Amino acid sequence: MLQGGKDVQVPATANLQRIREALGNVAQQNNVSLQDDNHKVKVLLLPELNHLLKQAKTGGIHEYLLLEQTIAPLALDHISSWMQQLTKTSPKRH
Repeated sequence: MLQGGKDVQVPATANLQRIREALGNVAQQNNVSLQDDNHKVKVLLLPELNHLLKQAKTGGIHEYLLLEQTIAPLALDHISSWMQQLTKTSPKRH
């Protein structure tokens, strides 16, 4: 779960805390550990990104049309790294 710290549509602090609590409840019900070594579940706050995971100044909705970036490279790096951990592969170097 990635969330931008400048997300004004879904406030990050409250949202991520609730997600962590929900994941903890599910894990406890299923006798599963959510320790850091469990790479199937990641909850990350990316402070400079907005709701669309784009680099933003304010995070305001009015800014959406002004941002040329499709998705921040930082977000893609986290997604790629997580997927590689899940599939236990290493990135191919060109």
